[in-house]
Amino acid sequence: MMIEVDIHSCSHTRSNTEILRDIRLNIGEGDRIAICGPSGAGKSTLFNVALGLLNRKSWTIIGRVLWKDRNLLEYDAKDWQSVRGSVFRFLLQNPALSVNPGFKIGHQLRLALSCQNPTLTNEELQGFVGNTLNRLRLDNSKKFLSKYPPELSKGQLQRIGLALALISPCDYL
Repeated sequence: MMIEVDIHSCSHTRSNTEILRDIRLNIGEGDRIAICGPSGAGKSTLFNVALGLLNRKSWTIIGRVLWKDRNLLEYDAKDWQSVRGSVFRFLLQNPALSVNPGFKIGHQLRLALSCQNPTLTNEELQGFVGNTLNRLRLDNSKKFLSKYPPELSKGQLQRIGLALALISPCDYL
């Protein structure tokens, strides 16, 4: 399965500032790509465009993002709900934004997994969570899973964000 990103222009409507120009990517199954550039170069904007996260009333986007012969730029909220998380998933730069500070870490990991796999039992959820945390060299004890995000170090939060992204399979991360 291939994703074709072809963005001719992406501008902020209010300031009329062009953020992206002439971006072309073809991402095939199993491909790993890295988007590098200085701060403010548009790396995050590119992924926000591709994942439908920009408010289209505030942005003018000329181009297309093709997946399964459909232009993702034409997806509505319902279309995105059917693929975001299961097909497309992203890892945020700021680890504190990956988690809800009001919920325990274990709850958030189980919730992320159960949303994609609603038939899993509590024991299976615990097993997947434990295995994922072990792979990332994080404590999988009840004490750790009972902590709230503000109780964790930034390094632990980064790995929890990674755990949330990796806890169940997706096609594109």
